[in-house]
Amino acid sequence: MTKRVWTTDEIITKALLDTVLVTNANGESADDLTKLAVKDQSGAGSFATQLLIAETLTADHVLTLTLNNADRTIDLSGDLTLAGDLTTTVGTVALAADAGGSSSLTLPASGTVATLAGSEALTNKTITAPDINGGTADSLTSLSIRSTGAAFDLLLATAVAFGADRTLTITIPDADTALTLTGDLIRVGAHSLTLRTSATTDITLPTTGTLITNAVTALASLVTVGTIGTGVWQGTPVTVPYGGSGASTLTDHGVLLGSGTAAISATSAGTTGQPLLSAGAAADPDWGTLSAAYGGTGLTTITDHSVMLGSGTGAVTPLTVGTDGKLLRGATGADPTWSTLTIPDTIGANELLYASGANVLAAITAAASSILVTSAGSVPSLATDIPTAVTIGAAYIYRAGGTDVPLADGGTNASLTAAVGAIPYSSATAIALLAAGAAGQLLRSGGAAAPTWTTLTIPATIGANEMLYASGANVLAAIAAANSGVLVTSAGGVPSVATDIPTAVTIGTAYIYRVGGTDVAVADGGTGLGTYTTGDILHATGAGTLAGLADVAVGQVLCSGGVGVIAAWSATPTFTSSVQTGRGEVGRINVKDDTGLTMDANGEVTVTQTYHSIDTNGAGATDDLQAITGGAEGDILIIYPVDATHTVVAKHAGAATAGDVLNLAGGADFTMDENDDFLMLLHDGTVWQEISRSENHA
Repeated sequence: MTKRVWTTDEIITKALLDTVLVTNANGESADDLTKLAVKDQSGAGSFATQLLIAETLTADHVLTLTLNNADRTIDLSGDLTLAGDLTTTVGTVALAADAGGSSSLTLPASGTVATLAGSEALTNKTITAPDINGGTADSLTSLSIRSTGAAFDLLLATAVAFGADRTLTITIPDADTALTLTGDLIRVGAHSLTLRTSATTDITLPTTGTLITNAVTALASLVTVGTIGTGVWQGTPVTVPYGGSGASTLTDHGVLLGSGTAAISATSAGTTGQPLLSAGAAADPDWGTLSAAYGGTGLTTITDHSVMLGSGTGAVTPLTVGTDGKLLRGATGADPTWSTLTIPDTIGANELLYASGANVLAAITAAASSILVTSAGSVPSLATDIPTAVTIGAAYIYRAGGTDVPLADGGTNASLTAAVGAIPYSSATAIALLAAGAAGQLLRSGGAAAPTWTTLTIPATIGANEMLYASGANVLAAIAAANSGVLVTSAGGVPSVATDIPTAVTIGTAYIYRVGGTDVAVADGGTGLGTYTTGDILHATGAGTLAGLADVAVGQVLCSGGVGVIAAWSATPTFTSSVQTGRGEVGRINVKDDTGLTMDANGEVTVTQTYHSIDTNGAGATDDLQAITGGAEGDILIIYPVDATHTVVAKHAGAATAGDVLNLAGGADFTMDENDDFLMLLHDGTVWQEISRSENHA
């Protein structure tokens, strides 16, 4: 291989070295390369080795960098990964790892950073979360751990035990410095734990946890003490002003008595059952007997089975025990006493008490559905039979088998025997029974005599709306009901309900006119005529006679012939009036009563006669009458507003939708705003021509 010489301007990469240094020009292997010097391009005279990728130096590979003097440096611009130890062999020349700018120096995650010279010094350096071990305790002369604030704090994160050969001295320089214990501070061995403060510096004990001492026997001048959860007080008795009793011993089972700030005393135990009685505000209470004034008896013994009697505020008095069955009787102003009367010890349900002897009550045996009666010896009992001697108001009580109940007392005054169908009736003195009649017979009064059954019979049933008639001698039957009919009889006289009246029926012996029968005469309000000719006019041709006046040619009028003379048709009638028409004269024109019309949404109305009142659409305050429908040539129309508050404006040549427009005088609209404003129009076959208008108001 030819030996290659690189110039100053060339850069040798690892890949190139791997290729070239397999064997060099002299046939040497890569590990025979004893020295590689690469001159910096800056020309400053220093030599640098630039490793472009991370290098790993294992135990069998050694990278030796020779620094000629202290002015030489090794700059690492990437990562230097050490799998073994980094050792300096330059004597007194120090190895300085300087991470300048924003670079950092990362030491190995495991292993040892060491030098050959032994102990090392880290001066003015900050170590985050260090683990310091090894060496002797007294070699560490001081350790200051700075917090993020201005003070120095020593934080012991776990329980720390200091034995006889271990001492922790913490100096608190001033009042602004605090010593905080977040765990347990435990003293062990024969040495004491001393907490010293100066001036106004306080020692703050933990708010939780345990402060433990093994041999503290006195705590002098404690001002306040918080809650003590457990422990035994073994000092002098706590006096009353400090919440104690002031006494070191108390009588067993005695009641404690206060004495102001003096020590508490105790009463004797007293005897069983005794109450503690107050002696007032000036003396101690004591055991005794409770008087009646305070709810007691004032006695220490009471007679068995006796009743206690009150005596005001004095002791109660026991009443002598009564004998069996006695009752306690009150006495006004005196003590009650036992009665002479006795009552039974027990009584059954529903039983009554009675005096079975002098001053002795006994029970009457209960009985169902009974009344209280007495025997011949006056002994009461419950029985279902009333003695026959019993009366009501001194009057006899009627009973079965006894005297018949007279009519005056609501009875029959007779001993009757019932019979099926028999009818009771009253005789002069008693009630009697009429024997049963035959089926269908009716009960008939006999006046002052006994009633009897009729010979006449009626049907057992009858239908709704049916009527009865004698279908035979003394036999009633039903006439079948029929809708919208009348009662008629047949030729044989049998009645029935029918819708056809027999023709033989008259009214007041007079013929009844009917369809198809005799024509109704003029005298009966008819015409006496059975037929008419189309167009004939019915008229009287004589007294009581009507006839038809035959129709004639179109255009003729019926003219009177005078009194008593038949009228006749005429093509040239003569009128006797001052009003002239094209065909004659009329005496007076009377138009039909006005009817109201309401304009539609288009402002139009439809006329049906000569005279109309007009209203606005929707009862508006004003509306325009544009056109009128329903007119024919020659029709005369008179209109006026229906309401003075609904103004109607008749429009000249209005906007017609379906009707005929109005041609008004002078081509001017006519406003009708009063009830006495009128407009008269004439239809010429095309439009409505104004004849006249009037405003008959101020």
